[in-house]
Amino acid sequence: MIKNIIFDFDGTIGDSTALIVQCLQDTLSELNLHICTAQECRNTIGLPLKAAFVELAGNDEAIIEQCITTYEKVFRRNNKPGSVPPFEHVIDTIHELSRREIQMTIATSRRSWSARALLEEMKIDSFIPYIIGADEVSNHKPHPEPVLKTLEEQYFKPEETIVVGDTWFDIEMGKRAGLRTVGVTFGNGTKESLEQAGATWIINDFALLLDIIEKEA
Repeated sequence: MIKNIIFDFDGTIGDSTALIVQCLQDTLSELNLHICTAQECRNTIGLPLKAAFVELAGNDEAIIEQCITTYEKVFRRNNKPGSVPPFEHVIDTIHELSRREIQMTIATSRRSWSARALLEEMKIDSFIPYIIGADEVSNHKPHPEPVLKTLEEQYFKPEETIVVGDTWFDIEMGKRAGLRTVGVTFGNGTKESLEQAGATWIINDFALLLDIIEKEA
């Protein structure tokens, strides 16, 4: 039986690709760094900010810190209401999962304040009260620490918990923590990459989570 779900946010709950790409490119522009292509920026989604900027701007620690500080300023400026809409069927499915008393949390490569603000805008923050952000762990995806910390602090049993995400980082994180995983194909990952990562289930519609819950009851 599945009683608990640990969600990724970007590419799983929120359709944030356009906003993230714009913020990454604006950050590089403001710091007079080489502006990477949209695809190069998309390829870093799911990584913590530091790792993303290492990919986009190199290994200079001082520059990376400038990038992170500037990105957070740019994000607040660009993140206007509606910039990160929920994917189709997310809101209704979250409500239904809550009605079925499924406990929901988030493990994200965002800072926790950022994820919280977006959940509040979507008006689903009350259903997902626990968030593990990149600022709250020492080891980031695909390391299992975000999941292991969630299991410990929320008293979740691994056999009753699944991880849901759109990239191989999410699937690998869940597997390394000993959990079953659900890959979603409507985000930033591909069906092929999720299959290769070893996702237990792969779905192309958020609402299909309800089918998995029912089959595992």
